[in-house]
Amino acid sequence: MSLISNKNTVNNLLSSGFVFKDYERLFRYRVEFFNVLVISISTLVFVMALYRFVNEQFINGMVDLLIPVFNLLLLFYLRSSKSNYYRAALGVIVLSFSMLVVLTFIVQNVMILAWFIVVLMIAFILGGIPFGIGILSAIIFYSIIGIFFFLHHTIFVSSDLVTLTIIAVAISMIAYFYDSRMQKDNIELMDINDFLAEKVEERTKELELAKNKIEDIYQNIQESIEYAAMIQQAIIPKTAIIKNHYSDFFIIWEPRDTVGGDIYFYNELNEYESILLVLDCTGHGVAGAFVTMLTKAIERQIMNEIQKGMEPSPSKILRIFNKSIKQLLRPDNPHSILNTGFDGGVLYYNKKEHYIRYSGANISLFIMQNGILKIIKANRFSIGYKRSDENYMLSEHRIDVDNTTTLYLSSDGYIDQKGGEKGFSFGKENFKKLLEEHHDKNLIEQKNALINALKHYQGDWKRVDDMMVIGLKI
Repeated sequence: MSLISNKNTVNNLLSSGFVFKDYERLFRYRVEFFNVLVISISTLVFVMALYRFVNEQFINGMVDLLIPVFNLLLLFYLRSSKSNYYRAALGVIVLSFSMLVVLTFIVQNVMILAWFIVVLMIAFILGGIPFGIGILSAIIFYSIIGIFFFLHHTIFVSSDLVTLTIIAVAISMIAYFYDSRMQKDNIELMDINDFLAEKVEERTKELELAKNKIEDIYQNIQESIEYAAMIQQAIIPKTAIIKNHYSDFFIIWEPRDTVGGDIYFYNELNEYESILLVLDCTGHGVAGAFVTMLTKAIERQIMNEIQKGMEPSPSKILRIFNKSIKQLLRPDNPHSILNTGFDGGVLYYNKKEHYIRYSGANISLFIMQNGILKIIKANRFSIGYKRSDENYMLSEHRIDVDNTTTLYLSSDGYIDQKGGEKGFSFGKENFKKLLEEHHDKNLIEQKNALINALKHYQGDWKRVDDMMVIGLKI
């Protein structure tokens, strides 16, 4: 079985002390040993090459120069290799073979053996185990080169042995300590990277948990809002009862969000009489929807009073709304931060006697009659707010109608929608022009014209409010 391919065998050799105790640490976690080995060999052989050139041994010197080149290529390979097991196995093979060859050479040179021991002691004392093994490897490796290539000119029988060895040791020591420092810096950087990676992983998990929690909360809120939308749509009157009193009609009701603050109620008092309430409550979205539910409760109480004999006066109905909201929400309480209410209009229609009565709080009534557009202006007054006077009586208008009459009511969401190049509001004047331009069309066509005109004007601008427009033809 191959020593290189068997990771368990290499691990056993490294941990058993067959080579040396720190071998695994050096090859599995750092590359100091091979760096020192290659640099030492290259330095020693390069010095030898210079020595041969000085002594006019040009051929041998050229051969010597090839060895550092080979060693540097080996260094780059070891630096780029990702497998620590290949490095470890290569070290075991080199050391085992080198020791076997050099022992044969050293036995015949007792003086050289003594000199090796002195050099190695100095190397181990000054540089520790890794450096000492680096010097040992350099000497062993070059001994092999000398045996195979330079049997008659080996450095170990040269009178300049001491000088060359000292130079090699000095250069190798500098290289070793420089490499050790680089390795230390690399380890510190790796530790910092590991620490940062752990922190990033922890933070990622925290963010993932927070994201999941937010998604759960959002899902619950969205489900609640969708259910609230179903409830709000349930309190909107069925269109069938409107057909009992008007020949034609259209309704544009578009909350800005899933639910909204615009709402309308329609009540059939008897065969001939009906009441339409158009309310633009404070805010939009969930806040506005809550106010619409409050107004629905008050509306039911008012309708019960009318059934008991109370006069169906639009002005009186708005006055009751004003008092009821202020009593329920107690906005006059100095500790209360609530300030809510609505702008609205109440339209009473008597089909038998052909007249309407209207009262508006900031919502005017548009009347198209015989091709002429008239506006019944609303009072500049809002219902239910802190500054709304409980005893304020809104104006009530009585208008005779016939089959040429069409009535229009709109919340401010349509008129105030921003659009165009500069983001100005659509405006009441543009709304009036649309009514005049399309008054001779049926109400479905008028509805489409209103929707398309606002959509074109709005362009890429966001919807600013809930939108509600109602058209009724006598």
